[in-house]
Amino acid sequence: MELLSERIFKLNEKELSHGKYVLYWMQQSQRVDDNPALNYAILRANEMHLPIITLFVITNEFPEANLRHYQFMLEGIYETLHKLSSCNVHGLVVMGNVIKVVSRCSINAALVITDKGYLKIQRLWRAEVAALVDCPMIEVEGDVIFPVERVMNSEAYNARSIRSRIYKLLPDFDISISNLPTVKNILPEQINTDLKKTLAELVIFTEDNVYNLQNFTERVKAQFINLDYSVLPARFYCGGHIAASGHLTYFIDKIMNSFFERRSNPGVDWQSGMSPYLHFGQISVREILNKVIESLGLTSREFFSLVISTKPGEHQDMSINSALELFEEAVVRRELSINYCHFNDEYDSYSALPTWAQTTLTAHAIDKRKYTYSLFLFEKAETHDKYWNAAQKEMCLTGKMHGYMRMYWGKKIIEWSKRPEDAYQTALYLNNKFELDGRDPNGFAGVAWCFGKHDRPWTSFPVMGNVRTMTDSGLIRKFDMPAYLNRIERL
Repeated sequence: MELLSERIFKLNEKELSHGKYVLYWMQQSQRVDDNPALNYAILRANEMHLPIITLFVITNEFPEANLRHYQFMLEGIYETLHKLSSCNVHGLVVMGNVIKVVSRCSINAALVITDKGYLKIQRLWRAEVAALVDCPMIEVEGDVIFPVERVMNSEAYNARSIRSRIYKLLPDFDISISNLPTVKNILPEQINTDLKKTLAELVIFTEDNVYNLQNFTERVKAQFINLDYSVLPARFYCGGHIAASGHLTYFIDKIMNSFFERRSNPGVDWQSGMSPYLHFGQISVREILNKVIESLGLTSREFFSLVISTKPGEHQDMSINSALELFEEAVVRRELSINYCHFNDEYDSYSALPTWAQTTLTAHAIDKRKYTYSLFLFEKAETHDKYWNAAQKEMCLTGKMHGYMRMYWGKKIIEWSKRPEDAYQTALYLNNKFELDGRDPNGFAGVAWCFGKHDRPWTSFPVMGNVRTMTDSGLIRKFDMPAYLNRIERL
């Protein structure tokens, strides 16, 4: 049975103070449902008979964030703000520098609790705040099935190495979701007066003064002088837990039965669509798995027994094969990506690639390229390859690219760039700019995989060397590519 204590980490050694409230700084886990950090904050506030305040800081200092990302995030935060109120938790959204805002909001706090992020900037924010506040600061890891260092204490070489570690932890793990504590919350009707004075110079949103989503988003955007408006909000995607739950229900009811068979086919949009919501922490991976397992009529232990003993495709029931494949993607591959970013500070750099991949790509850097394109032409989807162009257009318009096409897309950037280092920067730039799930461990690991990370050496080819290659003829042989082109054309 999982213990909450396994997810709790002290970020400083400050003494518990006689503060006036418990502050939960929400950053990675932007939700109310199945949020271990929020649950823990409520428990501690109740123990100390203090009110709890949830703070979310909107900043324009997160690298490479643009209008597309902010619009999706704000839709979720607006929903979360009102849901907090229904849970008798006072919610604040403040704009400004993260370190300054959280530190100032902590002046009268007895305890500061936050959720865990894995990127360098998230770790830096938490470390700086922990050093500045005058009370204990605690981090609760809630956006993974297993705490990253419980699975491994070093960087995993590939999926196989982390998969075996995860499987060892499954037999005693309970997937069921623990909801918010039902004990009475002792909360004031209004925010603490001293805190109001502290925040007087900042733009404040609470559940009392955010009247509707448009009002909220427009007021935020008005403060962002340097916000990048060049990337429009993504088509077909709306942020928030309600939208995430709707996508999940649709997946279970309409897609899951044949997900395993059809998920790799770009001609049909047969994927879960959950990655943008996981990126912003608007739904937990545990909630996703829990609902999928419930739909199969299995207990978590029965399902995990199948995970350990049966590979996707081996079961007679196609829904179970699909659920096993979803587990591979949502747990094994996702937590491999998180392991990568947690243990390798070079995750956003070409130097993070394995030595064999750098060696072979460098050796073949002098190979003649049949085509080369500038960043501008890549971004505008103006290459000779209609399939690559369609994939780029899909990402630019929808904020999401079909998973198989994203692999092809990344491989071709290597082939059509003058240097592998240039290709790496191009792929990261485009992925982070247009993908709703870019700028996170999955995105960084996905780009790195195209260059050999978490993979092995293959037969040597020009330009690619021993890095796995993909071809348009392979797409045509495996899939109905005219159907993919038609689907993108209709966007």
